[in-house]
Amino acid sequence: YTCRQEILVIEDSTTCSNAFDEYILSPAVQFIGLDCEWNTNRPVSLLQVATPTVVMLVRLCKLNFMLPDNVKLVLEDPTIIKVGVNIENDSDKLGEDCFCKIKSWIDLRHLAIRSCSWGQCIVKQVDNLEWELKFTISMIRAQKVLRKPMVSA
Repeated sequence: YTCRQEILVIEDSTTCSNAFDEYILSPAVQFIGLDCEWNTNRPVSLLQVATPTVVMLVRLCKLNFMLPDNVKLVLEDPTIIKVGVNIENDSDKLGEDCFCKIKSWIDLRHLAIRSCSWGQCIVKQVDNLEWELKFTISMIRAQKVLRKPMVSA
């Protein structure tokens, strides 16, 4: 699999809001990959969002840990499915730190367990699972773009 997504490192509210409008709300994306990073006892410092065309690395520490309204709208929209690994934990942490409640999420670990038999996993094309796994892998690759600490001083 070759990563063909654009990778955006977002460090201000205006850019963040514009990116969510352009890449998620305007094309009416139905699925997004989602992951969060934080240090123990600190707020979420990095929000990672992926679509088929873009990976957005939103440095919340640079946005004073505040989500723009349209980002909250996306995260709370039950018609946009959010996929990730241990996404329930990310949802809870974002809720605590940014006062939003992620709706309609799927933990890929549970789908992977159902797809595995005797240690050999089969990628099933059910509800775009193959596509979701590919752009989740792209999100992991995009993390390598940021080599600086993710929390503010």
